[in-house]
Amino acid sequence: MSQGPGFAPPPPPPPGAPGERQPTGPGPAPTAGGGREGGRTAAFVLLGLVIGLAVGGLGGFVAGRMVGDDDTTVRISDADPFAEPGAPSAASSRNAPIALGTPVELGNGWTLEVRSFDAAPRIEDQEPPAGRQWVSIELAATYVEGEQEAQSPFFGMDLALLGASGTASTTFDGACFAPEPAFDNLGDVFKGGTATGNLCIAVPIDEVDDLVLVAEPALSFDATKTYFTVR
Repeated sequence: MSQGPGFAPPPPPPPGAPGERQPTGPGPAPTAGGGREGGRTAAFVLLGLVIGLAVGGLGGFVAGRMVGDDDTTVRISDADPFAEPGAPSAASSRNAPIALGTPVELGNGWTLEVRSFDAAPRIEDQEPPAGRQWVSIELAATYVEGEQEAQSPFFGMDLALLGASGTASTTFDGACFAPEPAFDNLGDVFKGGTATGNLCIAVPIDEVDDLVLVAEPALSFDATKTYFTVR
């Protein structure tokens, strides 16, 4: 059917108008550097967290070691619980022992004094091991200072009677019920307190006349020994 002159066809509908089909397909591809930039950002964030934790830990360590202001600084104790004891307050040797009645600091907070000796104490109903005899030594042990509020002499000092042959005798070689007052080796002594009394030990019969008492801090491998005369 023909159209009259002057009749123009209708213009095409604008893009997006109803009834118009739009081209479909994948959207624009991402740029090549987008993934790398995101990875760098995450790495920087992680590195920042690690540095922050390290600096914070160092600051906490320093704060834990020292407290105070610019004028007064108090340093927390650096005492080593496993440190070896100091030197005794008096030098001694097997041939030059400490005299009776002389208290000596052993180097670990304990002071020891030998007061008397009995080569034939009266011990009832207890026989010494073969080849040995009982002797009794009067001691005074003072707990001057230490990490604990109280400590027993057993954990404060090792004691032995040493003969001329070099044989050391302790309560493990034979112990008896000493004459009263007995030395309480296991009882706690508070700071400033003193344990006194008689300690009974079995020693070789042929060495009774040549004995010296050897004392050193307990649980120590390199402490200086102190020698006391017993007569």
